[in-house]
Amino acid sequence: MPKNKLNTNMPAISDALFTVDEGWRITSFNKGAEELMSLRAQEVVGRNCRDAFRESGRFEDLCSLYGPLASGRAMNDLRLVILKPDSEEKQVVLATAIPLPGRAGGIGGAVIALRDASDPSLIYPLVLDSIADGVFSVDRNMRITSFNKAAEQITGWTAQEVIGSPCSDIFHSSICGETCILAQSVHNVRSLAKRNVFIRGKN
Repeated sequence: MPKNKLNTNMPAISDALFTVDEGWRITSFNKGAEELMSLRAQEVVGRNCRDAFRESGRFEDLCSLYGPLASGRAMNDLRLVILKPDSEEKQVVLATAIPLPGRAGGIGGAVIALRDASDPSLIYPLVLDSIADGVFSVDRNMRITSFNKAAEQITGWTAQEVIGSPCSDIFHSSICGETCILAQSVHNVRSLAKRNVFIRGKN
């Protein structure tokens, strides 16, 4: 596997991001969090986030993260509902929560990232993960750029393991090399369909 692997579980810097300590007090609150949640950092930093969020009446679902985080469990793309400011309109966000180790081996806090689930950049992977067909994409260098849930189930590989790798290193297909239909499709800019191929799964 190449060393320059992409970590697909890491939040982007533009995400709404905040951190909490072991007492669930907010220790940082970035610009993305201010914009998504319509709260200012100086209003919430230093406060217990459960108190701060319940006070607004809009973020009660965020408090459901506390139990799993306290037990040391990370969560990725958990769907939560928040209310938009000054309205009763609901907004779905995707939450990624990562517990941080403490000095004595316990939980020392957490990093929590929120993304608006209506963001166009999220729609494509969400759609791909909802279909039964295994789907992956490659760039012009034949390195894997996306890998949906069905592809994970079919091959035994996870997206995190394969993204950034040459597809031939993963599939060892009967058409890898000069007869690669992906290379033909990319370089000739045309679709190729209904070809029988054999691939090798992770196991």
